[in-house]
Amino acid sequence: MKFDSVEHEVILNKFQMLNREIPVSPQVLSQYDSQAYFHEISNHINQMQYTRQNFAYRHLQSHRKILGKPITLVKKIMRKLLKWYIEPIAFQQTEFNNAVTPAIGRLTEALYQHTAKFNDVEGLPADMQKTNEQLHDYRNKLHVQMEIVNERISRQENETLELNRQQELYREKIQELDAKMKMIDKLEVLNLIEGSPYINETYSQAGEDSIIHYIISFLGIEWNNVTYIDLGANHAKELSNTYALYQKGAKGILVEANSNLIPELKFYRNRDTILNFCVDKVSGNKIPFYVLNGDGVSTMDYEAAKEFCEINPYLNIIETKEIETISYMDIVQKYLHNAPTVLSIDIEGKDLEVIESIEFGELRPLIIVIEMVKYDIKLSYNSKNHSIVTMMKTIDYDEYAFTGINSIFIDRRFLMERNMISNEYRN
Repeated sequence: MKFDSVEHEVILNKFQMLNREIPVSPQVLSQYDSQAYFHEISNHINQMQYTRQNFAYRHLQSHRKILGKPITLVKKIMRKLLKWYIEPIAFQQTEFNNAVTPAIGRLTEALYQHTAKFNDVEGLPADMQKTNEQLHDYRNKLHVQMEIVNERISRQENETLELNRQQELYREKIQELDAKMKMIDKLEVLNLIEGSPYINETYSQAGEDSIIHYIISFLGIEWNNVTYIDLGANHAKELSNTYALYQKGAKGILVEANSNLIPELKFYRNRDTILNFCVDKVSGNKIPFYVLNGDGVSTMDYEAAKEFCEINPYLNIIETKEIETISYMDIVQKYLHNAPTVLSIDIEGKDLEVIESIEFGELRPLIIVIEMVKYDIKLSYNSKNHSIVTMMKTIDYDEYAFTGINSIFIDRRFLMERNMISNEYRN
């Protein structure tokens, strides 16, 4: 190959030396690990860095003993004569090397950085696929959670509607009662004195507590001697057959299966003993208790719970709890130790079974209050359970009053022993 100048030949030789082992081609590059390839290039660049300076002046000598000095002298003369030509070439080569060596180093650094980025980009599709799968799983989980949330929202909306309906009913009842109380105050009908058998505030569903209060007052029983057992106590005050007696100084046992109501009972009825049990014929069993979103309708009878929900579309079974059972006889013997003055029974569907399980011997309540009608959203006084009345007569309990919801029975034996019943009603 012909060259226009010595510089061109020298430059070509330099590049051939640099690339003599690994030609720069995509095929060769693909056969080697990029890290090893960059390492080899770095070694070549270091060699170029080390040899890039070219000087016209170099130390001259000869290894021959006899002719060494003459030969050295001839070399110096030749260098002196060729200095004008050789020295510019050496300076030009040095300048070229000083420019090319850093440039190749910079190109190698840039190529290394781009190769690293390319390797990072090569892994992106797999990472994106994995991320896409994770997002798909998360979307499915989120969809399931949204369905659960929507179901809860729907249930809460139904509960809110029921609460609003009940609140409206209570507001109407309060307004009616308030109007009646104002009328009574104007007429001074209830200008009560201490020891009166009447009360001016009732908490029961249909005034049962006022009837019980009248009977106890009429019989002359001291209030601090009055005890009660309230089976299915529900709320501490609202719809309670025993709270008015509690206010008078009586105390007793409140049994409620719905554990959600226990804190309220303990707070307002701290003088009473509060038990979280299901009342049944025998003690010690674990049975399911169905909590509904309405007052006084939660029950351990699943069929009764379903029937309530069918009658009232606003009702739902919102929770099922496993509750231990306890019998009436165990309540008396373990906690009260004597027959109660008042026994109130409201356990939704199990009233008759519990009454039949009681041994009416010495531990006879004076007054028994029993729910007598079926659950309905309308007046249901015509559904009165007359079989309970018949059964109570066989054990010497007379029906003293029926409020349209509950019947109040009184112990005939107690009245006869104290000669407090007319002869014509003794049999």
